Amino acid sequence: MGRIESRFKVHDKYQFEVKLDYEMDLSKRIDNYRIEAFFFLPVNLGINALSYPKDLFYRDLLSYTRYKTPVMSFDEILDESNVLSPLTRLYMFRPSRPPDATGASTEAAAGAERGRAGGGGRRGGRGVGKDDAVDSPAAMASGEGGRETMSDGGADASVAAHSSSSGAAADGRTGEGTHGDKAQCTVRPELTAGGKLPPVVYELRMLGAIVKSTSRDDGDFILNRLKDLPADGSANAGEVADAKHIVSEFLAKTEKFFARFRELRREYLSPRAAPEWQETFNILDEAMSAQVERVIFSIGRAIGEKVAAYPALADLLEDSRRHIAREVEHRKGAGYPCDPDASGGEQGYEAYLHRLGMLKKFCGSVLYLSASTDAAPTGMTHLLYGIAAAAAMAFAILVSLATMRLVPAESAVFLLAAIVAYAFKDRIKDVLKSSFSRRMALALPDRRTLLKDQALGGRAVGVCREAMSFIPTSLVPPDVAACRARPTGLLEEEAKYEQVFKYEKDIALYPRRVRKGHVRVRAINDILRFSVRHFLYKMDEPVKSLPDFGSGDLERKLPLAKVYHVNVVFRFSYGGSAGDAAALEKLRLILDRDGIRRIETGGGKILRLE
Repeated sequence: MGRIESRFKVHDKYQFEVKLDYEMDLSKRIDNYRIEAFFFLPVNLGINALSYPKDLFYRDLLSYTRYKTPVMSFDEILDESNVLSPLTRLYMFRPSRPPDATGASTEAAAGAERGRAGGGGRRGGRGVGKDDAVDSPAAMASGEGGRETMSDGGADASVAAHSSSSGAAADGRTGEGTHGDKAQCTVRPELTAGGKLPPVVYELRMLGAIVKSTSRDDGDFILNRLKDLPADGSANAGEVADAKHIVSEFLAKTEKFFARFRELRREYLSPRAAPEWQETFNILDEAMSAQVERVIFSIGRAIGEKVAAYPALADLLEDSRRHIAREVEHRKGAGYPCDPDASGGEQGYEAYLHRLGMLKKFCGSVLYLSASTDAAPTGMTHLLYGIAAAAAMAFAILVSLATMRLVPAESAVFLLAAIVAYAFKDRIKDVLKSSFSRRMALALPDRRTLLKDQALGGRAVGVCREAMSFIPTSLVPPDVAACRARPTGLLEEEAKYEQVFKYEKDIALYPRRVRKGHVRVRAINDILRFSVRHFLYKMDEPVKSLPDFGSGDLERKLPLAKVYHVNVVFRFSYGGSAGDAAALEKLRLILDRDGIRRIETGGGKILRLE
């Protein structure tokens, strides 16, 4: 739905995942979006407010928010005139680069207008390229937007000059220049390269994140094209030629990328480079090599499955093997440990998998947002709970005053009335608090989390509020109830009794703060992972045996799956209100006592554990 895109998958036997991409409005000071999840559970699962309290739900929920990896093709990464390419910037920052006191800034060279990633292309977005404009360093330093001057159908910005001392590049805080003659730029790294992170470290990590995303998406595209080739060899020559072309192109571009990246190896491992640069360069070299190797391995395996039907693909299979062998030899020559150690047995493979995970986190950490969660009540919470307490106290006082007018204050009747009024006062307060919690959940959040950007020195770039509560079906919004709608009939009417709980997550972002430190970041990834373990405890055995009456053999029994349906309706919206630009997505979780069997989406798609 425009600025919001959602994807679902089965993460494992007990968890399903929702991944939301939200494109920020960079012109706003505060930008809001909201996620609501309504769970409709059969009553025989025994899930209710007493058996499944809030703290248990939050233990079952994994939630994290990060910047979306900028979309950049290998062509854009390799383009020496693309000043937003991390690879181009690494050439600008290289230790041997002499200072250049004149020229347009890196940011100004990119232009003044921030274009959003649009639709189209096989990766679902136009990406961040050399024509994408960003604010000038001077404007960024003052907190203002870039000055736009339209010329020849493009955007231009003011030019800033910057000079640095000859030793500035070695300390990791400044660096300038260009690679070749295509981009004459002066770099303000404290502004262009991640705020508080050293520029080289920031750009290396950003390069690792972009290469991981680009190679994965390109690999998925290639695998889908290969899968589309009929197994019986009936594809026409044009289809086979197209498949060969995209595989050859991918292999050629990754080979060219590694060649150009590794030209910097001597520069960044020289004594003039800061130790942090050297270590980061080696880690990123190892991580990108292992990532691209895995993609090429998947492609090679897919080609191997088709080569018998399409002999023309045989040379691609050999090319894939050659590329994999090249990366293995490179890592061995560099002394990197990122390869499974067969001699180490099970522990060797454990260490390999563990290191792959660490490399992945290291590359992606430049896009991570740290979370600082506070469960303390907000000002609105105190206000509403105060109103509840005041209403309860008013009831108690009014009962006492009315009783005093009828009987003496020292009588037993007055004492009994005072006791009853006091008891009902507490109940009224609790009922009002519960009602406020159900009807105004986000005004009374269970958790409040600050989203902090370590690249900006831990500065907050957003705040998240979460609330969960069981609600009666009468409080289910009409559009959600319509999305949940089941077939009508006597049987369905008898089976309609369900427990409903609602989870809400409201995120307020500060786009202007984000763009001061990340000129390529335009969107947010919001990942929610729900566990269903606690839904399974009261389920029957996953397989039941029933007589096969149709066969006529009274001894024969059929093993039948005993499953339960849990319906979940998600509502995504932005603009600060659940009613603004809302989109609905329905999932049906097919569960048994062993976990998730499958998930059926509203569009008829079946999701299974891969």
